[in-house]
Amino acid sequence: MLRRFRAPVRGRAAAALLAAVVVALLATGLLALVSSVPARSTTPPSTVPPPAASTTPVPSAARPAASSVVGLSAVFDDGSRAVGSGIVLTSTGEVLTCDHLVDQARWVTAWSYATGRSYPATLVGVDRTADAAVIQLHDSPAHPTASGLTPVRRGDPADLLAGDAVTAVSSRGNGAPTVTPGAVTALGRGITLTDSAGGTHRLEGLIEFRAALRHGDSGGALVNEGGEVVGMVVAASRDPDDPLVAAVPLDRATATAGGRAGAEVTSPGGRR
Repeated sequence: MLRRFRAPVRGRAAAALLAAVVVALLATGLLALVSSVPARSTTPPSTVPPPAASTTPVPSAARPAASSVVGLSAVFDDGSRAVGSGIVLTSTGEVLTCDHLVDQARWVTAWSYATGRSYPATLVGVDRTADAAVIQLHDSPAHPTASGLTPVRRGDPADLLAGDAVTAVSSRGNGAPTVTPGAVTALGRGITLTDSAGGTHRLEGLIEFRAALRHGDSGGALVNEGGEVVGMVVAASRDPDDPLVAAVPLDRATATAGGRAGAEVTSPGGRR
């Protein structure tokens, strides 16, 4: 059975959020790789405590991507909180992440290990057919953009072949970058998603790879052997003996950027 990387949340938002992450990959189920914890308040966090230094060496091919992945924390109306990852698209703070991570969130905050800073975020656009969302980070709530961020090096997902070595890079909320080696197992896979309203839609053309990912890795980067980001992690298997992961090709996911591909505009508080 497979899952997207967000764990169940508590409270009234839980049912909607859990329903949004029920998926199936062909004959095998997928669930989200998003970790959730109860929050004490719905007040947006002004700062995020620095994480402990990572003791895991980052492979040379993944180092550029590790500087361009941020951790995300989403707070919901009932006070529950989910954490995941995001991919920096621009130096001014456009970040790609999974729609299932930020869907219905009241507040979203990002943490960059590279800059040592936290950033409030608002939604720019979504494409639920790719489980993709683009959020805008801000240096402060009153500032329209962020500064000092390093965009990812983008690769061409079409160049991937089954058997290619890949690396998943994530941040898991406010953690140090985590890298997980893997290998491409199949291309062009499909997932059926059930959203919070009970509707279903398909994600097609996904990259399947084998890697032992964990909760909080949703929205992380899939990196090729050249250190280029070619996809965004959306789901993975429950089976520890066969840990399959699904990623949306980066070129498809980033079609959401700038409010394209079915954008939904947020209020100043970051809520849709």
